[in-house]
Amino acid sequence: MSVLERPTVASAPDTRTPPASWEDWVERFAPITNPECGGQWDGFLFETHGTELYRVSQSAQVRPGTVWTLLDCDGHFVIADGMHRVNRFGFFITERAYTGAPCEFVDDDDDQDREIEAQREAEWAEMNPEHEEDLGQVAEHIEEAPAETGDETGDESREH
Repeated sequence: MSVLERPTVASAPDTRTPPASWEDWVERFAPITNPECGGQWDGFLFETHGTELYRVSQSAQVRPGTVWTLLDCDGHFVIADGMHRVNRFGFFITERAYTGAPCEFVDDDDDQDREIEAQREAEWAEMNPEHEEDLGQVAEHIEEAPAETGDETGDESREH
């Protein structure tokens, strides 16, 4: 290298701009792997109770901007910065802190979402065998329900 050449310095990832997608978020904020996760959400998801919740809470206090919440919003998963309590499905902890304005983004991988939801239902049924029949009836009802057509009647009476 000559005296006039400068070494290439990798630019630091932008931590102020909200992520555009799951892939963008993973690349820029570097979520940490949860050793107790079992592979959900690429191994990054932390539970909403017990020692995992404690670890998330500690991270939020010690390293602000490093906790994100996976939210269930009308059947779609949304990832929001910060530690939320309502509609929470789980948490993520990242190596890099988000420093921008409050944000959220939609995870658009519906196949993975359905797989995770089915796994959660199976785990719940295993822990609550007395309600297994109820869960089956709910699943049948969902499968029999007509698909939303997006018609122009404006009928918003169906609750989510």
